[in-house]
Amino acid sequence: MKVTGKIAVTGGGQGLGAALAKRFADDGARVVVLDLNAETVRSVAAAIGGRAFTCDVGVREQLDSAIDTIEDVIGPIDLFCSNAAIFGGDGSSGLAETPDALWESAININLMSHIWAATKLVPLMEGRGGGYFLQVLSAAGLITGPSPLSYTVTKHAGIGFAEWLSINHRHNGIGVSCLCPTAVATPQLALPAANEEDERIRAQVGLIQTPEEVADITIRGLAEETFLILPNERLGTSFLHKAQDYDRCLDHTARRVTAMRVM
Repeated sequence: MKVTGKIAVTGGGQGLGAALAKRFADDGARVVVLDLNAETVRSVAAAIGGRAFTCDVGVREQLDSAIDTIEDVIGPIDLFCSNAAIFGGDGSSGLAETPDALWESAININLMSHIWAATKLVPLMEGRGGGYFLQVLSAAGLITGPSPLSYTVTKHAGIGFAEWLSINHRHNGIGVSCLCPTAVATPQLALPAANEEDERIRAQVGLIQTPEEVADITIRGLAEETFLILPNERLGTSFLHKAQDYDRCLDHTARRVTAMRVM
């Protein structure tokens, strides 16, 4: 899918979301930016000549209302990018550290927001000949590693939903891509390592890409209508190895995660 001349809706308050919004605009899309923070979303939208909507995508009524308003006021949505996420603690967050309230937030934001958007938009898109969904997920949805429990589980579920959506609605013109980055640079990661522990953690993380780099790769993947967009090519190799020898993959990852936690 080429975004030129299309109406593209994306979460975009900061980081990768803001970089995607800018790249969509640079490529000629009419961009609508969603975010929970009104001030932030207005700033991002103003910088790219887009439109801003304040919305908590983890609340179905707010997401439905935003989609209705965009469709009525701006026009039919061609591309909907679901990229809001809640990380849910640090890498040591397991069963005991994941209360029900965190599970509910993670499920609603990381998974149900994708499902709610599709439930609302698929009938509209099919009625006008098609549309496209970009599901921003994570390497943690393909390879279980040091990410928090709720994040890992919901990202795996997000990939499953995206696969189902692609399989069951492509015949009506619905396209789907999954973007699975490994590590996207944050302001903290951009700073020099403060100590040896920071250096060790970054060495374990591996390739850290800027939001702009990931946005560029995403645009190319959308143009080719690639289902699985992997900014870090090594992830594809790891995913293949997982499929070829699941037990070996689990053993290797368990040792790696254990080593990270005892640093």
